[in-house]
Amino acid sequence: MKRVLTSLAAGVPLAAAIFLPTGVAADTGSPVTGPFTCSSVSVKAPSGTTVESVTAQRREAGTVTVPEVTPLPSIEIPGVPAHCAVTVTLTHPGVGDHAKVQVWLPEASWTGRFQAVGGSAFAAGDYGAALAGAIKTGYAAATTDAGVGTYIDTTWALNSAGEVNTELLKNFADRSQHEMTVVAKQVIAAVYGKPASYSYWNGCSTGGRQGYMEAQRHPGDYDGILATAPAINWTSSRSPPCGRRWS
Repeated sequence: MKRVLTSLAAGVPLAAAIFLPTGVAADTGSPVTGPFTCSSVSVKAPSGTTVESVTAQRREAGTVTVPEVTPLPSIEIPGVPAHCAVTVTLTHPGVGDHAKVQVWLPEASWTGRFQAVGGSAFAAGDYGAALAGAIKTGYAAATTDAGVGTYIDTTWALNSAGEVNTELLKNFADRSQHEMTVVAKQVIAAVYGKPASYSYWNGCSTGGRQGYMEAQRHPGDYDGILATAPAINWTSSRSPPCGRRWS
C-alpha cells in the first residue's frame, strides 16, 4: 500500500456522509476520455464466491433520498450528478449469505479515482449519503452491506442454534469489504473502459475499524486509507461515537 492515512480523531455523525478532502478529488489523475457505458456488466466472482445477480441503472442528476434506517431519519442530498448505479450480489456457496455491493459511477467529471465507504455501528456499509457525497466530488464510489443487518440490528450474529454465525461475522469483519473492492474495481474498469488510477478507503466508527482491517489483511487493495474513530473496543462504554469527543 502506497500510503495509509489513519486518524483516531472523531469524524462525522453516525452514517452521515464522510469524504476525503475535496483537494484530493480535484487532483485529477485520469479523467474520462472513452465512452461511458451503463449497461449489463460482466463481473468475475472473487475467490470463494458466486455472483448471484448484477444490475445496472442510469440515474438522472438531482436529489438523492436516503431512506429512513432506524435510528436515523430519511434525508435528502441535492446536487447529485447523473450516475450509473451498479448492484452486484455475492454469496459464499454453502453459507446462504447474500452480500450486496453497490457501485456508483458519475457520468461526467470522473477524476479517475475510486473511493470505498464503510459502515456505522452494526451496519457494514452505507445507505446512500456517503456514496452521493463521493460522486459529487468526482469519485467512483462503492460500499457493501456484507449480508448483515442495519445500524442496531444484531439478529444476524447468531444462527438458529443460538451459536455465533461465524460466516456472517467473517463478512462483517473484513471478508465482504475485500470482495467489494475486487468487484468495484472490475465494474469501474468496465463502465469507464479503464481502471481507477488511485483507490481510497474512507470510513468512521465501524468504517474506521474496517479500514484498519483492510490495511492489515489486504494491503494491496488501497493506495490510501482514512480510518477515523475506529470501533475496535466494543466492550467499552467510554468509546465516543463519530462526530463527538469526550470533554
